[in-house]
Amino acid sequence: MTSRTVIQLLLLAAIWGGSFPFMRAAAGPFGPAPLILLRLVFAAACLVPFCLATSRRPGQGARPGQLAVVALIMCATPFTLLAFASLSLTAGFTSLLNAVTPLMTALVGRVVWRQRLAGPQWLGIFIGIAGVGFLCQGSISFKPGGTGWAVVAALAATLCYGVGGQLSKRWLAPLDPDTTTAGTMLAGSLWLAIPGLLTWPEVTPAPRAWVAVFLLGSGCTAVAYVLYYRLLKQAGPTQVASVTFLVPAFSLVWSALFLGERLSVRMLAAFLVILVGTALTTGVFRLPARRLPVTKGAETRDGSPPGPSA
Repeated sequence: MTSRTVIQLLLLAAIWGGSFPFMRAAAGPFGPAPLILLRLVFAAACLVPFCLATSRRPGQGARPGQLAVVALIMCATPFTLLAFASLSLTAGFTSLLNAVTPLMTALVGRVVWRQRLAGPQWLGIFIGIAGVGFLCQGSISFKPGGTGWAVVAALAATLCYGVGGQLSKRWLAPLDPDTTTAGTMLAGSLWLAIPGLLTWPEVTPAPRAWVAVFLLGSGCTAVAYVLYYRLLKQAGPTQVASVTFLVPAFSLVWSALFLGERLSVRMLAAFLVILVGTALTTGVFRLPARRLPVTKGAETRDGSPPGPSA
């Protein structure tokens, strides 16, 4: 990855890191479906006028069916699942679970599209899964009031992101990222229109919750997804998904500053384990390669020793 790509990934991670505290603050007052409906509506309200002002239409060049599928798998469904998880889990805990998205992306690519995974990538996947298991050990309960279903929902969201990232790369990456994002937000709003309105809260949420939703939609969705699609066009889905192992770091900082959440030793240890697994899976960190012994006459044409073995 180039230095410019790294900077953009850091910026995207900082913005997306704020989405978890915002969801945590607004999920209770609004409920999952209404919250995400507003998130997508606010995002579309920011992006559609911008596209129209530049003589472009939302979703321009995309097939309607493909755009609708990506909107469902990449936005409407995982956003709602994470909002549901935020009802029971802290913002930092939810962001740590979300960090396994690159592992899911790699597994989906292998199972569905037969993409080759090297040995270190498989090792990274197993390490990441172990990190999630360690994070959740002793804290999952499917009894009333437990967090079991919230954890399942958060992990299901990462599976959606894995499938959606692969589909976006194949269907939408060649298109204009601004119009693609606007079209995706509009389509996602349509998917959630009925569920959101049917479960609309009876009590009007406080202004603090409305501010959280607006920032969630305008910044953490509209701005972030334009940047995401631009990065997706520059790099592959697995590399771009590596941003998710940086998101928890920012999310933990924002959660501590604005929600007063505390970082436990278990969460920190699990984050480091998941970080290592994700880095191996995405190729950010590579294991040392074995080198063949140099024998007489084995030099290459330029006199240098042979490269590492496959």
